[in-house]
Formats: sequence, structure tokens, C-alpha cells
Amino acid sequence: MSWRRSAPSLPLAGRVPSAQREAGGGLGRGARRLRPHPSSGSHGPPDDTLPARGRLSRARLTARALACAGLLVLAACQSTPQGFVLLHAGQEPLDVASNIADRVGACWFDRSSAFADYSYAPELSSRNRPRVLIVDKADPGGLPQLVIEVSRAGRGSDIKLFGPLMDGERASRIRRDVGFWAGGGRTCR
Repeated sequence: MSWRRSAPSLPLAGRVPSAQREAGGGLGRGARRLRPHPSSGSHGPPDDTLPARGRLSRARLTARALACAGLLVLAACQSTPQGFVLLHAGQEPLDVASNIADRVGACWFDRSSAFADYSYAPELSSRNRPRVLIVDKADPGGLPQLVIEVSRAGRGSDIKLFGPLMDGERASRIRRDVGFWAGGGRTCR
């Protein structure tokens, strides 16, 4: 038996007669009774016979769940990922980033074949967070393979290293070289 809503069986004034109320038969003003549908033997309402409001609330629930999932995806795509290497330098961010950019160009791209498949792009025009990006030569407009970002810290600068190259075999060399250059080193190691 399936369930469907029936119109309330109330007098014109919308009140349940006192004799019916005393017998427990009144539902109250505006309430509706559910009657079993004669073509079904079930005891509860099937999903396809729910009122439009019930289906709408399910649609809203689904939409809200999708929106939450979308927000989680966006939170995972922040500009600075959770997994990064943090170094510290005692100089101003622009000075540190400038030295690192010069050394990266001279040591990794003029002399080393380890970075032959990459090119670098210093972004020193930003005074707040100057960066040096290492990108694939085959896809220079693609996502950077390494980001060296310098930002102001309490006393000096913080240097963040992140990107796919920090998960590979070159990670220890990158960490060692950038740490040396951040401390003021001007030679290739």
C-alpha cells in the first residue's frame, strides 16, 4: 500500500468539533492525514510519491554536498601548498630573491646539465613576494616545476621551496644550494 496525502476533513471554520477532539480524532488546524494508497501494500510512502517539497529538499541537499566537495577541492589548490621547505635569511626579501635568481641562472642553467630540460623565470617585480619559477622548456606556460618564493618575516625573510622538483632526486641539491644562496653565498657549489 503506498501513501498519499489527502485533503483535511475539517469543517468550514477550520476547527475540529469538540466531540471529535475528545475522542482523539482531531489533528489540529491545517494538519493533513496520510491515507494508504489502495494500489500498494507498503506501509510507508515510496520515494516517487513524496511531495515536491521532499524532492526539492533532496535536490538542495545534493547541491549543498556538491558545493562542499567543490570547496574542499579549491582548498586543496591553494597557491602555497602544505608541503614546502622553509628557509630563513637575515636580509630583505628583494635582496635575497635577487641573489637567488642570479645564482640559479649562473649555477643551474649556465653550467649544469641537471636542469637542461628546464628554464627559469625570475619574478622580482613583486616587492611583497618575489619569486623564481623553474618551468619545463617544453611547456613554458604550464605549471612551474619549482617555486622559490621569498616573503618578509619578523627579522629578515622566509624562503619557501615547493613544487614537483622538491619531491624528486634533485630536492636535496635544490635545498642545499638555495639555503647557501639565501645566507649570502655567491658561488656555485
